Amino acid sequence: MLRRACPAARLCRGGPVISSAIIPPGGIATVPQFGRVEYESVYRGVDLVYYGNQGQLEYDFRVAPGADPDQIALSFQGASARILEGDSGDLVLNDRLGGSSLPRASRLSAR
Repeated sequence: MLRRACPAARLCRGGPVISSAIIPPGGIATVPQFGRVEYESVYRGVDLVYYGNQGQLEYDFRVAPGADPDQIALSFQGASARILEGDSGDLVLNDRLGGSSLPRASRLSAR
């Protein structure tokens, strides 16, 4: 969850591709699928982009020149968190189902 994010952030790109799914017994439903979703101004001067990469959901924060990346704050409910020491700086989350690792941001990109 984004902490202290702008409630007026808006979806600006990422229209769905509609596909069909078979729903038992004998039904068919349309299901929207998104390859990329972009939210504009989740923080002042910061956009958020979600996208798929090799079967994994990833996200990037795009920080405009002059914007403060320190305003970006994430919170995770129901999990304990720790940051790995050393060069990686990855965030490791553990919950009752196991663990997951979020790699440290490698760069900031200007929009």
